[in-house]
Amino acid sequence: MSNGAQLRAFPQPALEVCYKAANEIYDDLSKGNLHFKKLHESLVPYRNDAYARMQVAELGFESFQIRALTRT
Repeated sequence: MSNGAQLRAFPQPALEVCYKAANEIYDDLSKGNLHFKKLHESLVPYRNDAYARMQVAELGFESFQIRALTRT
């Protein structure tokens, strides 16, 4: 599957820095672009709601599938 490559998750500190930087960019874009601001302000509540639903609807099954792959 990975042909000898080592697959690793991004370190948590790196993800946090990227998340913070992205949000700073979104804030800056929102200040100068009213269309972006409107889009972003509508996206954030939807995204947060979707994350909650995905934890219930998908996370458990995804975790099961990953564990099942190691058993076959």
